[in-house]
Amino acid sequence: MKLPVELRQDGDWYVAFCPTMPEANGQGQTEDEAIESLRSSIRLLIEDTLADTKTVRYRELEIA
Repeated sequence: MKLPVELRQDGDWYVAFCPTMPEANGQGQTEDEAIESLRSSIRLLIEDTLADTKTVRYRELEIA
């Protein structure tokens, strides 16, 4: 899976964001560290989401 990454520098740190997954972010002292931190954050987010779907029931709602 390839996702877009937005990188910003904040002083001595880099911060990485994924516009398609706004709950995830990463930081590091280099761009590569920030991207790896973001990758870990996205993996945890996906794992948590998958775990939640096992306990949540979904139904359809019709809007007339």
